Amino acid sequence: MSYFTDEIRIIVNREEYPEALKLLAYTLQYGTKQLQEQIKRLSQRITASPQTSSSGLAFNPKATLLTFLDFLEKKESAQLRFLSHLLLAEEKFRSGDWKEAKLNFELAGKLHLPLYALSIAELNQKSRLCDEALAFNQYIETGNNFFAVRSWENAGMSYQQALKTIREEFGYDTTELHKTLRLCSQGLRFDQNMDMARGYESQKIWNEAKMAYSRALELYDEAFLAEKKDIEAALIRCAEHKQKNSPQTPSFRLSIVILNLCLLAATLFMIIYFAGKS
Repeated sequence: MSYFTDEIRIIVNREEYPEALKLLAYTLQYGTKQLQEQIKRLSQRITASPQTSSSGLAFNPKATLLTFLDFLEKKESAQLRFLSHLLLAEEKFRSGDWKEAKLNFELAGKLHLPLYALSIAELNQKSRLCDEALAFNQYIETGNNFFAVRSWENAGMSYQQALKTIREEFGYDTTELHKTLRLCSQGLRFDQNMDMARGYESQKIWNEAKMAYSRALELYDEAFLAEKKDIEAALIRCAEHKQKNSPQTPSFRLSIVILNLCLLAATLFMIIYFAGKS
């Protein structure tokens, strides 16, 4: 594999010594105390007197750092492999490639020695965190698949499980997840009202159908499969049927008035007729 020292060599050759020392110190903090002390002394030597050594001879920071890297690759190759896998695992974890991160944490675990600053327990915890991240990611993917086919209840349950397993270390912004979860709940209520409206309409119960379509329209979102214009058309259709079949229309009320007047006239006629007979 490619060691982290390859990157540091490039930085040293650019003569960016502070950056090279910073990266070395960061990496070796997980290794042995001996290497940590070595890089500490090296850093002090380079930053304190970049031009000359204590003997008055010219001091070459580039050559010194490259020599130290050669020493690491030749004499500390086992520790170097451990640290390289560990660094790669951390990098993959930060980028969200948790499967690759877990693989490298496990490889680092196989190379671990008790004298390293990072304990095997801490390393195993990092590996378990990858498992949790993979489970979280699976819940998100499952939720997204259900969301794509507008299976709101199943999508909502998957997103809820994702929220239960999320950890701060995952670096995941839950803002959109909460928004999507609310949309699942809204979509579920929307579908329920649409089903109810269609059921009432098929039975020609126009008033109930109209009210259900109205509720669905209030819940409508562009993410839903239904077309807004179709709901609006259904509302108009139900309203027209309701108006047409309502006993409260003006023409019906007028007919009732006329009928009542006719009955009253007939009653008066009968009273007058029978009064004359007597």
